[in-house]
Amino acid sequence: MPTDNTLERLRSQALQLSEQERSELAHSLIQSLDAPADESVEAAWDIEIARRIAEIDSGQAKLLSREEFRQKIQARRDSSSDDFHTTLYPLRGMVNWLWWRLRTTHANPGTGVDASG
Repeated sequence: MPTDNTLERLRSQALQLSEQERSELAHSLIQSLDAPADESVEAAWDIEIARRIAEIDSGQAKLLSREEFRQKIQARRDSSSDDFHTTLYPLRGMVNWLWWRLRTTHANPGTGVDASG
């Protein structure tokens, strides 16, 4: 079991990585907490991601910058009761995973995806 000192050293080293490297590391760590992959779930997410990418490419999706998204979530958190953490907070891992998948599967400049955040 790692000590507090080990965790702090790892955290410090991780924060020195590029955003892309931190994203990949976060994805790997989150994935390590999950149960074994269910291929039907993976396939369903791949279909959903393809649908969302098609909406982005066609201009049907209204994209938010990372800052706009954070402001909306913060406003919702500030105006919500305690059920914010039981309803929205668990979605953070899924949002981070989806963001990582979109960034790694759709990094085409000029499509409306702001890969820099």
